[in-house]
Amino acid sequence: MMERRKKIALELSELVVYCRPVPFDEEKIGTERACYRDMSSFPETKAEKYVNKAKGKKFLQYNRLQLSRIYPKGQRLDSSNYDPLPMWICGSQLVALNFQTPDKPMQMNQALFMTGGHCGYVLQPGTMRDEAFDPFDKSSLRGLEPCAICIEVGLRGGIGAALQELSSGDRDGVLVNDWGRGTGLNLSLRKI
Repeated sequence: MMERRKKIALELSELVVYCRPVPFDEEKIGTERACYRDMSSFPETKAEKYVNKAKGKKFLQYNRLQLSRIYPKGQRLDSSNYDPLPMWICGSQLVALNFQTPDKPMQMNQALFMTGGHCGYVLQPGTMRDEAFDPFDKSSLRGLEPCAICIEVGLRGGIGAALQELSSGDRDGVLVNDWGRGTGLNLSLRKI
């Protein structure tokens, strides 16, 4: 059977191509040659060369206009995962993980997408779109208020007594420990 070819308006045809896979070209970042439709793919080992103090800001600039897709290296035969956080703070939009492995990176991924209401995407904070933001320089976060996290864990039975010895004090039935000191994490254990 012979296939019929239909003529399609060029304007309509151009709407179909959302992303164009291209090799990553560091020289195009911030120039007129950079195109919003370009998407580059990186194994985690190659991405790690760009998500560091030396090149992180440049990679974030790339990700403000173009798409990057990061995927686990092929040598992960045990289906373990790499840390997605450096990729996220450098603006990578598609960070693939091995979903069959419920490790810490997968838990971080699930927690991130819970903030978006499980809708499948999370908007980047406005801070990351600011030219002054440097993903590896805390001083670029001036003007932002740090948030304190308080975790309370209820204990039953003899566990509370064992942890009593580890705690630095007992105030009104709340065991306060020093595990989170200096991190902004306040962990309090309450006897039930």
